[in-house]
Amino acid sequence: MPNRLPLICGFAFALTALSSDATCAQMLDGLHDFKLGSSFADAQRNAREKGWRLKELSPNLPGNWVVEGSNLSLFICNDKVGSIQQHRDGGLHDFALIVQTFRIKYGEPATTILTFPVGPTWISNIDARFASPSGETVNVKLSEAAGKFGIDFNFYNENTNCTTETKP
Repeated sequence: MPNRLPLICGFAFALTALSSDATCAQMLDGLHDFKLGSSFADAQRNAREKGWRLKELSPNLPGNWVVEGSNLSLFICNDKVGSIQQHRDGGLHDFALIVQTFRIKYGEPATTILTFPVGPTWISNIDARFASPSGETVNVKLSEAAGKFGIDFNFYNENTNCTTETKP
């Protein structure tokens, strides 16, 4: 009987690790072949192949592009994909699983917790920022406003020096 506890704990750890790898793969697959550092032309081609289109978010926000038909947006600088953002529906359980997955890959995150009112509505955010020595960074944010939850990702490389935003 005493030998069963390590076996059960080992099985639970292996199951967690396997589900974490699957979750990480799903997150990266969810970027639909958009890649940091790829050219703006490659991003346009990739969107077109999927039946989507890149649309500038606003002339007042140069470099910010929405991938119409998906839950993605891009920041383009120096004619390259500088960051990839994604919004997903999800709650605390989903956020905890995602953070656990990135902790295995990157280590402990820098965490920021913020809550503030906007009129009669309170908005709360938990932001976990993971960075690797190579500069590869991902921010994962759980937001709640008026009882609605969402999870936002921002994938970028801290070593990217942006000098010009891409305009249409």
